[in-house]
Amino acid sequence: MKRLRIISIIIPMLLAMGLIAGCGGGASKVQSGETPWGGSLRGVATSPVDGDMAVPTYAWIHIYWPDENYPPPNRFTMVLEKGQSGDRWGRVHTTYSKEDSSPIGGSWWYEPYNNLSPDTWYRIVLTNPDRRSERVEVYFYTGAYYGVQPLNALSTGKSYRPEGATKAVGEPAESHTVDTKSQ
Repeated sequence: MKRLRIISIIIPMLLAMGLIAGCGGGASKVQSGETPWGGSLRGVATSPVDGDMAVPTYAWIHIYWPDENYPPPNRFTMVLEKGQSGDRWGRVHTTYSKEDSSPIGGSWWYEPYNNLSPDTWYRIVLTNPDRRSERVEVYFYTGAYYGVQPLNALSTGKSYRPEGATKAVGEPAESHTVDTKSQ
């Protein structure tokens, strides 16, 4: 009887742990491909932009370099993090959208695995593994701030996702490294 009781407790726990571990993909993914780039994180732009408020919960993350005088590095890592209590941040699983990205044009799109949480701070963290001191943090908020009600994306003209995109295809991960150096 005692064994049966222990087994009836352990098996559901193991199944739950397996489901939790299996959801959301791996820790890190690498996107490789040929590009002419050899710049730095200087000049990077994002969507949502730094300090953006009222970001829709269905927003995707766009990393790009709009100024040809400041090209992207040939290697960088992107992580999306969700604000938790205090100064703690938790990683958010995202999926790289190969179909909507243009590495040769210096543009990468990432879709969060689940919709973003409302009334929450997020940050995009970009690092360059070749230049350890090079780091960019972009903060945005998915709700009203200081009593100002958010406008919907249609009224602000913000799309926050590639035109015509419905779902990124691929395995979600906690971080993504773009690596064109090894090509």
